[in-house]
Amino acid sequence: MQKINKENIGKRFKKATATYDEYAVVQKMMAQELVSMLKNHGFSSFGTVYEIGTGTGILTKIVSTELKYEQLFCNDLFGESYNYISGLCDRKCFLAGDGESVELIPGNTDLIISNATFQWFEDLPEFLKCSSQKISKNGVIAFSTFGTAQFKEIREITGNGLHYFTKDELLSRIGNCFELVYFGETRQVLHFRTFREILIHISRTGVAGVGEEKNIELKEFARSYTEKFFSDGNYRLTYDPQIWILRRKQ
Repeated sequence: MQKINKENIGKRFKKATATYDEYAVVQKMMAQELVSMLKNHGFSSFGTVYEIGTGTGILTKIVSTELKYEQLFCNDLFGESYNYISGLCDRKCFLAGDGESVELIPGNTDLIISNATFQWFEDLPEFLKCSSQKISKNGVIAFSTFGTAQFKEIREITGNGLHYFTKDELLSRIGNCFELVYFGETRQVLHFRTFREILIHISRTGVAGVGEEKNIELKEFARSYTEKFFSDGNYRLTYDPQIWILRRKQ
């Protein structure tokens, strides 16, 4: 289990909302792929849908146009997120709070869906096991998150970062609660012309300063990054998106 200061995380994302959609190119791809894979596997119509971590509404907008449902509940750590999805979700169905709180999940939910949020959970396996008791018979949890190569360049230099799961590790931890319907993992490498562009990208997607910080000066960080991860006129930064679709076992 990892320790996450969720208050600080919420503040960072709140600060980055104005620029998030412009810079979150990988997260946008993940959201579209997540819904596409749901539809490809025959999941397109639901009674109750619960989205965790709506943020600026990237996934919410896709869900509202490509999936059918009777009722949509939405959640985010900070209540201001509702301003981005007010036209898609009734105010009474917006549940502000920690998305890792199983108590927030509406009873008998048919689909729990989330994009690029579950990596912030302190104990994702435990959340998944507990949430299996809140979803309906044959209910589905569909989410995107990141694998162990996420931001590997930064992790190698600083030692900072979240705990990411491999496919086998997460499946072994959730026991017999779910059957795996789909798993996909494809690394995406972004290229930047300058080191400063990397810092701007990280800051404007709200993910700066994660984990327990080690003392490393910016000049030293830049020097190490340039030595290790600069070639052919570009700096590289690795994303490791994962797409998961789990169906509750009977």
